Amino acid sequence: MTHLSLLRPATPDLQHRLKHLSRLEPEYGLMLSNHLPMALAALDAMGASAQRLDEFTADYRRTHGLRETAPADEPRQPLPRDWAALLGSFDDPQGLLRAALARLLAEHGRLALLTHTLPLLLESPGAAAFHGLIRSAHALESGIDEELLEALAYWGRRWLPLPAAPAAIDSLGGADAGSAWLYKLDQARVRDEASWHSDARLISQRMLGASRLRAYQDWARALPPVSAAAEADWLAQLARASAQRYLRSGHFTVLHMVTGLRAAAVLREAGPRLGATLQQRLLEALAAASLSAGLPLAEPDSAAVAQEDKVDNWPELLALACTADNDHTIKLIHALAWWQERRPDPLWGRCARRALGGLSA
Repeated sequence: MTHLSLLRPATPDLQHRLKHLSRLEPEYGLMLSNHLPMALAALDAMGASAQRLDEFTADYRRTHGLRETAPADEPRQPLPRDWAALLGSFDDPQGLLRAALARLLAEHGRLALLTHTLPLLLESPGAAAFHGLIRSAHALESGIDEELLEALAYWGRRWLPLPAAPAAIDSLGGADAGSAWLYKLDQARVRDEASWHSDARLISQRMLGASRLRAYQDWARALPPVSAAAEADWLAQLARASAQRYLRSGHFTVLHMVTGLRAAAVLREAGPRLGATLQQRLLEALAAASLSAGLPLAEPDSAAVAQEDKVDNWPELLALACTADNDHTIKLIHALAWWQERRPDPLWGRCARRALGGLSA
């Protein structure tokens, strides 16, 4: 597939900075993800200068109180041969999971590392509100092994699969199946559990709560599995449906669905195909995220989004994004540009303009 040229590959400026930032704590405050490496990767891809990368780094570290972890010591206990035994062990002061992944990388190389880790990590794509997935995709694109190890280890430490949903009561298909599916989820939630609301502080906690809803049980797997050859189209359809939902709502959780789906597409290109089981896990994470947002019921987004003749000036949108201070806005514009390169559609530009808000072109 021919791509437009909107984003550039990782520059030496980015790579140099990521090597020196890879030992920053993966979280700050009360279990909030460190977005700095992801935001820097997005800024760099959109054309930000080395000076802008330094300015953003200094501001982010100051405002988020990020600290560096102590240099990794040789673990005091033998590393388990099965790295998967360490999944979900966030309280891992010795960094055993990262050390186990580093050994796998050193002994077998990057491709083997991805081949061994991604199928199991992708059983929990929504871990830490999709941030393990998102950071790993940015890290892979950066080409910096230190950052890739930090990203995969963070994903693994926050690994917590959602409850598996049973087979759906119905199956949806067609070009707008993604939008129809999100609408069915909302419709079932409003019909059966309209009063449900989660006051949990973290997106991942609200997603876990939403996975107990009847709407999740009935509809989380309403999109049938697709073949390996159709997976790229399937991911793009879900990304478009999520972007339509973001355009309508501007909801913070939905933003993570858009950036998370780009990350899933990046990792799929680099690693193993998803397959039916991993497709189901991704649908469950997206369903839980969308339900947790508690959006008001509206007509399916594919019908609700008005068409425009405006052709977006993507270089201008990217330049504006490089001036933004909000890390989520930066990552979202980057994800939308990534999809625009591969699946040109006015929707991506409309979402970008919405996200930029006061910075809009």
